[in-house]
Amino acid sequence: MSAPIMGALITTPGQTAALIRESIQESGRAALWLDEDHRVIEVQTLDLPDDAPAQLRARECLRVGLQLNATACILASIVDTHDVCPSGPDMRLDSQVRLALATVDVRMLDHLKITPSDYFSFALALT
Repeated sequence: MSAPIMGALITTPGQTAALIRESIQESGRAALWLDEDHRVIEVQTLDLPDDAPAQLRARECLRVGLQLNATACILASIVDTHDVCPSGPDMRLDSQVRLALATVDVRMLDHLKITPSDYFSFALALT
């Protein structure tokens, strides 16, 4: 992660997608951890295989969120295709991580599916 991202104030899904693209160049899953003012504490890749169950990924997010003393999280699925439509595994992961983090009062603000040129925001889709 590049140093300028630390402490950045997160305000929109588009800004968040740009920050994550800047931080993580490879495909995979990542989490952006935020403090109570929605400033970035850390951006971390989730080093779990794509076929890992959603519950395992949720448990890993829960562990990291507690370790960082984060109050909020934005989950990101980074893909090298141009298809921003959320898949079944994306939706299961969103649900599992959201539920796990809620048990310790860490809010999941959004889940972004990020392509090289576009993004999909679960939060915007639900509004």
